Amino acid sequence: MKVSRFLILGCATALMNSALNGLFAQNVWPTVGNDVQSTTLGNVGIGLTSPSSMLHLHGTQNFTAPGVGGKYDDFAPVNGVYGATSRLQFTNTGTTLGLYRGFEFRQSLSDMYMVNLERRGNIIISAVDVPTITMHGTSKRIFVGSTSGNLTHDHLASFNIRMSNDNGLHVRAFNKDHYGIQVEALEEQIGMEVVLKTQEGMKRNFCVTGNGFVYARRYTTTLDNIPDYVFSPSYKLMPLNDLRNYLHT
Repeated sequence: MKVSRFLILGCATALMNSALNGLFAQNVWPTVGNDVQSTTLGNVGIGLTSPSSMLHLHGTQNFTAPGVGGKYDDFAPVNGVYGATSRLQFTNTGTTLGLYRGFEFRQSLSDMYMVNLERRGNIIISAVDVPTITMHGTSKRIFVGSTSGNLTHDHLASFNIRMSNDNGLHVRAFNKDHYGIQVEALEEQIGMEVVLKTQEGMKRNFCVTGNGFVYARRYTTTLDNIPDYVFSPSYKLMPLNDLRNYLHT
């Protein structure tokens, strides 16, 4: 009797293991209408029957943005309809569930979107030993580099480079007709300004205004080499009489 029980128990265990292995050892999702399909290659598709990637999302329905006029972002169409869209959404217990909650990757027609749908939520792009890019939801600014310090000062620019041991910004143009950096301003605005921090505080060191005025502490303009060779001990000075005659001619 005990042998029969053990035999039945062993057979049941073997059948269960076989079923579990068959369920979890394959990259195949069940088919529910046209929403989820799979192929014998192991690719999984949502919204299509012939996925070309391990996970392939295909959108066929128009995406309409929420809010007044569909102002989902700065490039939103007037009617808020983005066209055929595929969306990958992430939510948690802090964001709660909902169509416009959490974070999403979205492909709308030919445009790719990465959107944090949480009000004042941030988007942080980071990796080990590389500069961090923070899109700060509260200050509505972008910070590159160190994440230390206050990110909410109103006087900061829309794009900020944080403190670093490296150069802050490097811009190089390969075409002689192009500019490395181009600044455009209205006539009454300051087009470019360099401010240095001194012991007394902040001091304007160099300023170019929109109407063409340049302010600087000291500057030198020349297209030739500076003749500082006259100060060399080996340079032979002109006799004073010859110098006087040269100046009078």
